[in-house]
Amino acid sequence: MRVLMITSDHLSTQSGTGAHVQFLSGALRRAGVEVVVAAMPVLTGEDGSPADDVLRYPQIGPRIVWHEQGGDGLAGGRPAPEWTVARQAQLNLGLVAGIDRDQRFDLVHCHGFRPVPAAVALCGIFGAPLVMSKHGSVLGVRLGDGTVVESVGGWSPFSGWSPFILEYVRATDHYGVANAEKVIVVSDAVRRDLLSDVDSAAKVVVIHNGAGLAKCARDCAARPEPGADAVIGLVGRLVPQKGVDVAVEALALLGRENVRLRVAGAGPMLEPLRRRAEELGVGKRVEFAGTLDRDRLHRFLHDSDLIAAPSRWDAFPQSVCEAQAVGKLVVGTAVDGIVEQITDRETGLLCPPGDARALAGAFAWALDHPAEAARIGSAAAAAARGAYSWDAVAARTLEVYGEAVDRFHLSRG
Repeated sequence: MRVLMITSDHLSTQSGTGAHVQFLSGALRRAGVEVVVAAMPVLTGEDGSPADDVLRYPQIGPRIVWHEQGGDGLAGGRPAPEWTVARQAQLNLGLVAGIDRDQRFDLVHCHGFRPVPAAVALCGIFGAPLVMSKHGSVLGVRLGDGTVVESVGGWSPFSGWSPFILEYVRATDHYGVANAEKVIVVSDAVRRDLLSDVDSAAKVVVIHNGAGLAKCARDCAARPEPGADAVIGLVGRLVPQKGVDVAVEALALLGRENVRLRVAGAGPMLEPLRRRAEELGVGKRVEFAGTLDRDRLHRFLHDSDLIAAPSRWDAFPQSVCEAQAVGKLVVGTAVDGIVEQITDRETGLLCPPGDARALAGAFAWALDHPAEAARIGSAAAAAARGAYSWDAVAARTLEVYGEAVDRFHLSRG
């Protein structure tokens, strides 16, 4: 089978979707599938060098630069509506123009809503079925009790978006789902949000994310250095979604001089977060490590006593998969797919989203009960090693490909 896999994200540890595509395509190739990946025009490998196995589709017209609205404070700004749509149109045109029409593909696999117009067009060109992967919801935030809310503490997936952009996103997403033979979602939370948008529940398949660091579990699980300062690690982009500001406030509320917060990730909130840490008196105990390659991420996890995942919303964060796979206790929030990854006090700790005081309390409990925390981390690792195998993810994805091809040909006689 020959598959064209499309994503608008960079293939790096900075992007959850990009890392997903990178690991999935590699596992599919190991299974004998020929995969051609088409991604953003500017690509780097894990070490920052150009990625060699990714199709670089051309840019059509002059480069369109994001025009930020706002940009002050923790929001980091949002692109203006007209620039957003123009940029998406440019990327989709470049993708369609950059694919060699003489190639043959048995299936097109589109990740996310942004490349949907190009993916649907390419399916028509190649006479191939479409499989769409959804890495999040376009409806809102699903809390641990199943309730869907528009925002958490004033933040939502659509904070700063105009009604025009929100309608564009949802319409593009719907267009992809309607044209896909199969839709893969990363969590039951996303599946529940999607069921009202499909003609058959059988069209939607849940395949969880994998973990790229499971092989490192043995040497990551132990406490780094007895007697050293305790380290709380956090892996995620510096955007409101990931709740890094909540973790900074929780560190201040914890009030322990021997506890540090280390953050692996980059994004527009870097300087506002630094200022906030200084305001709260913990500036010297918060370190921003930037984007890390796989080896440095391995070391980052090894050097952490526990991992924080304080997202305000998150479909099924890969950072949680990887922290659990290496035996670290994860303190997460009871939202979306995180409640599928963590069973409270069994495979991690859960607290309400946006609640810094509750997060500080969970940190304190984990640090004050190291034996119990280690037991929970070990239980999470035991569950994760089988559940988060990328080879298993690829095998299930290949089954979906076969179902999509069969459905496509059956519908066309």
